[in-house]
Amino acid sequence: MKFSLVIFATTLAFVSQTMGSPTPSTVASFQCDPPAGGEGLVCPSGYRCCGPYVNGLGSCFAGEHGICPL
Repeated sequence: MKFSLVIFATTLAFVSQTMGSPTPSTVASFQCDPPAGGEGLVCPSGYRCCGPYVNGLGSCFAGEHGICPL
């Protein structure tokens, strides 16, 4: 009886830790590009350009509106 209770408690601990851990944030997979012969930086449709701007390039993150991740 004690052995099955220990297994149940251990399983419950692992499951609760897994469910309680935060999901990873959206990671930028590509950089904002300056348009040909234009000003500013452009991302594909459905993404927004966020800094830090290194060498004139930023990072594209999912979502057209919202706060850029730090």
